[in-house]
Amino acid sequence: MISEFQRWFKLLVLTISPLLFGSTCGFAQMDGSITGLVLGQDGKPIYKARVHIARKGPLYGSRVLEFHETDIEGKFRISHVPWGTYVVMAGKEEDGYADTTGVFYSNMDVPEVDLGPLFSSADVVVHLGPKAGILHIASITDGITGQKIRNAGITLRRAANPKFFMTASSSVEKILVPSGIGVTVHIEVEGYQPWPPSEKAALENQIRLDPGQVFDLKVKLQPVVDPIAEITRMIHRTLYDHPLEISHGTNLTSPVVPAVEDVQRLRELGGSAINILSTYLQPSANILDQQVVMSLLHNVGSESALNLLDRFAESATSPAVRSRALLWLKVSNRPQDRALIRKSSIEDPAPEVRGLANDLLK
Repeated sequence: MISEFQRWFKLLVLTISPLLFGSTCGFAQMDGSITGLVLGQDGKPIYKARVHIARKGPLYGSRVLEFHETDIEGKFRISHVPWGTYVVMAGKEEDGYADTTGVFYSNMDVPEVDLGPLFSSADVVVHLGPKAGILHIASITDGITGQKIRNAGITLRRAANPKFFMTASSSVEKILVPSGIGVTVHIEVEGYQPWPPSEKAALENQIRLDPGQVFDLKVKLQPVVDPIAEITRMIHRTLYDHPLEISHGTNLTSPVVPAVEDVQRLRELGGSAINILSTYLQPSANILDQQVVMSLLHNVGSESALNLLDRFAESATSPAVRSRALLWLKVSNRPQDRALIRKSSIEDPAPEVRGLANDLLK
């Protein structure tokens, strides 16, 4: 005879069993499969192409699931894919087909599939091509020493859509580039100025390659130099790389002649160079250095450089420096310089400076 407890237990089992089996069946049906074919630019199947899928989203490339290789017929099958909307990407770089996982290569133009209770499987054809061009990093060198720079950071961007980009190291040497479109190249490495120096220059130097075309990139990077240290070295080089005659240990008997490249560099630095050179007006500055600075200012010859030379003639602590400044101002011969020489002939506290100024006015 069935006890009351047995009848209750049997009723409980009969009640919950459909729920349990129903749930299990439901979970079993919440994934599907994606099958497909990968074709090249010639319409032929690609063997061993790498196929990826990812849930559709603005940055699908960062959430790629596992990859699968195509068979000899270019076909693939991906099973146990949870329901949802997916993008299908592929590539075979050794054959010149860049992986469309990166939006730089795909331009967001990739097939989509939907899996759900009504469509638990999907079939897709992935068309790759045209083949990429090749950017060959022929050489990246120091613009001064000529030494090879290793592991520079390279960024490639679609000129029409700079938000779509990819990065690589120069150690890669060969980088696939989408063919038939404009691509800008940016190179950065610590301790050097970026190349090209501006976005405008990057657009002017963009590359556009045909399928399979190789572009050799040769770039010289200019070191980032501390202007203060650079100008200090320039002054010392100008002072000590020339035979000198020095009177009483402070006065150059003849002006030094700076190197042409140093003068050109000062002109490139512009206002920042003048600001740095103005610090040599301080009473603590070396008197010989001050005389070299004035020679540099005269050779630069810009309005701001000559105006600073005027300040040396008026404000330098050493009479020897003020005298040398007046000699340079005589050569410049601007109206304001002649007026300053006349003023010095009357008001300068040092008689030797007043005497020199009077001689310059004759």
